[in-house]
Amino acid sequence: MEKDDIRTDAQKALDDEKSGKSGAILLGVVFFLVLVFVISQLINTSTSNGDNVKSISSAAGKLGFEISSVQTKQELNGGLFDKKETNEQFLVLKLSISNRDIRARDLSPTLFTLQDEDGRKYEFVSMASDKYLKSETVNPGITRTGLLAFEIPKGVKGLKLKAKSGILLAGGESAFIDLAPLLSDK
Repeated sequence: MEKDDIRTDAQKALDDEKSGKSGAILLGVVFFLVLVFVISQLINTSTSNGDNVKSISSAAGKLGFEISSVQTKQELNGGLFDKKETNEQFLVLKLSISNRDIRARDLSPTLFTLQDEDGRKYEFVSMASDKYLKSETVNPGITRTGLLAFEIPKGVKGLKLKAKSGILLAGGESAFIDLAPLLSDK
């Protein structure tokens, strides 16, 4: 009987070792998947191109951003008494902002700054028209879409939109969105 007990103990030890390896492999696979997910969230910028429609998506904190078009213009028309002209150019972005938080968030054009390859920073151009983004409080799960304009020099290169995660204490995170994929056709 002792031989059977020894053999049973050996088999048990071998089975325990196999299950330990299986558990370690399973744990390794789970760790790898979590790592891939975390890295994809850190990168968190995607570009899609289907049917000649380009858009760029990104996120900062609990706010999601999507730029669906970029235009350059010499004149902005925000209504009867709100026209602006430049000898340089206006870069006009069609931008959607999604509140992914569980509470209302304050949105504002001041969340955005345009930056070129030389590190120069451009602030938004304020327009009165409802077509342009306005400061407002937006409830959870709601998306707002509007235009955002910047006056920039002609020939400027390497444009990136800096999008902050919020105003004051709600801020702290930023996403830098490379506009090159949307500007390559211009």
